[in-house]
Amino acid sequence: MIKNLVCFTASFPYHNREAFFEAELKYLAKEFEHLYIIPMYNPGINQIARNTPPNVTYLPPASPQGFRRIIKGLFNSSPVKQYFKDFINNRVYTNKRHLKNWINSFLVFRALFAETKKAIANLNEDDTLLYSYWAEAPLFTTNYFKKYRKAIRMHGGDFYLNRNDNYLPLRQEIYNNCDVLLPISEDIKSILIQHYRIDPQKIQLSYLGVSNPSYKINPTPTTNNRTLVLVSCSNAVALKQIDKIIAALHFFPENTDVVWHHFGDGPLLENLKQQARALPKHIQCEFHGWVKPQELLNFYEHTSIDWLINASKFEGVPVSIMEAMSYGIPVIATDVGATREIVNQQNGYLIPGTFEPEQLSRLILQTNSTDYANKRKNARKTWQEKFNADKNYLNLIKILKQVN
Repeated sequence: MIKNLVCFTASFPYHNREAFFEAELKYLAKEFEHLYIIPMYNPGINQIARNTPPNVTYLPPASPQGFRRIIKGLFNSSPVKQYFKDFINNRVYTNKRHLKNWINSFLVFRALFAETKKAIANLNEDDTLLYSYWAEAPLFTTNYFKKYRKAIRMHGGDFYLNRNDNYLPLRQEIYNNCDVLLPISEDIKSILIQHYRIDPQKIQLSYLGVSNPSYKINPTPTTNNRTLVLVSCSNAVALKQIDKIIAALHFFPENTDVVWHHFGDGPLLENLKQQARALPKHIQCEFHGWVKPQELLNFYEHTSIDWLINASKFEGVPVSIMEAMSYGIPVIATDVGATREIVNQQNGYLIPGTFEPEQLSRLILQTNSTDYANKRKNARKTWQEKFNADKNYLNLIKILKQVN
């Protein structure tokens, strides 16, 4: 029987990322006696950790930032064999991007190996499960951790090769050495089977989920005599194509007032604000920056929102879409990654990843009231049936407890 769950995260509980792991943790903590969280690094300056349930123990980030990562990654006794084998077999030395990826992964792995070995030395392998929240889990390829049962999730940027210049260190070896693989989409599941030749019996589809048990939909069909309210929620980085949303806003006629809210920050935020200043007066833009998850959900609950827009070049199954749909907000999103597993003609629209801005504005403007009201109902239904946290995380726990 599994009593101890050792969770490997990117940075949680430090910084403000991995909000969806924070949601999952509440369920895990209720079902396992003790949880240990081992973060790889902390991308921020603040060393204050977020609150965790009382049966959770977390370590400091295993790998420091900058030059200290090099020192800690090199000067320890962690194994190197699998990394140098990967280096030769994949001709990493022939590609600068691959080499940079390999070096960073190698240094983080060696620091993480040393810290993890000490942290779990006193745990009985018979009642302990190692659970990596991301596909970056080279620890699982080493002889030392063979005695433990291992589970691993795959999301998007940590899995898709085309998002990583067609190279991610040790992925085949990582997947081969796990007892159960937990892809968050059917798309990833199919790649595991077809590209990596993983036994389908080792794979369990495990959608992420969000909570919203009480909200009741009150459809508000779009008409020509009220303000359209649009929302986007993403990091302000190039792959999210937020600039195309701004370009689309230029195509709304003067008799259509629009308010666009963007949640999220990042390196391009100031540039996007500058672009938005050139929009006509009947278009209002509000940049909220990064907000706590509950603040965003409160906004959804108390604001009449017509559409969530997701213009990304790459995606897994976006949690931002799950959150919006739980409030009956229909979605216009790019047909990339596994987005089609949540967005369809019944609850929104799918557009090409290389869409033209005018195409986006045209979809919003041509929505008729009956079709739109149905999309709101179906958005909520999609969340209830496929992305409800209560259902999905209880199913995840059942899978984890049955790993043998």
